[in-house]
Amino acid sequence: MKKACLHGLWAFIRAYFLQKGIFYGESGWRIALYQALSSYYKYSKLAEYTKEAQQKNRPPKA
Repeated sequence: MKKACLHGLWAFIRAYFLQKGIFYGESGWRIALYQALSSYYKYSKLAEYTKEAQQKNRPPKA
């Protein structure tokens, strides 16, 4: 989950500051927030699916 948080934070910083969303007021804020949330959800789902796949491939415990 740490990776998902970092990707979400980076997506917000990139959209709001580096792509100059700060100059568009509330619209820029909302777009940056939406990009951050979508990036967070994407990476959290990826981590969840990866964890499930690893659990399925493990040999049963004796």
